[in-house]
Amino acid sequence: MQRSVNSTDYEIRAPRPEDQSGIVSVHVNSWITSYQNVLPEVYLKGDDFHERLAQRRKYVNELPGVKRVVVHRETGKVVGFGAAGPHRTAHPTFKGELYALYLIQEVHGHGLGTALLNVLTQWLSEYGLNSMSVWVLKNNQGAQKFYAKSGGEPVEEQIIQIGGVPYVEVCYGWKDLKQLADRDAQKRNRQQA
Repeated sequence: MQRSVNSTDYEIRAPRPEDQSGIVSVHVNSWITSYQNVLPEVYLKGDDFHERLAQRRKYVNELPGVKRVVVHRETGKVVGFGAAGPHRTAHPTFKGELYALYLIQEVHGHGLGTALLNVLTQWLSEYGLNSMSVWVLKNNQGAQKFYAKSGGEPVEEQIIQIGGVPYVEVCYGWKDLKQLADRDAQKRNRQQA
């Protein structure tokens, strides 16, 4: 039986040093649950899995931009994190990039991912980065649905190697982040009506 999640029990804020172990836990658990039917089990449960994620986390933490965590107000438990900033490749269409957005499985479907995405895109807009892209594995149907529902459009694909195996990545893009903010405002207005 899934426990009910009330999104008002959570806050989105800048990470603190004491959040680091929670971020690690979210990263590991969300990779395992999100990619269990996408990537080979040996890749997700291999000896070097935690080391690879630690390298990825270090890389994301060193990127310019903003990092945010989703934390339960009462317990302080980190249940998600995200990062966004200037596009790493000087993309001709997209000025900003969503580097990471992860939530633990137990809080999926309760608006926390959308809230975190909105906080990150608001930061991008405030810094003049009014368009954004994110890369998603094509086999990750959950992420593709989330970004499409959030107004992202598939704009290009590329082949990447993970564990020596080729995978297709899809780039979702938002040419105008104001449209994402407007869409969220309209949704809130409908919910309040």
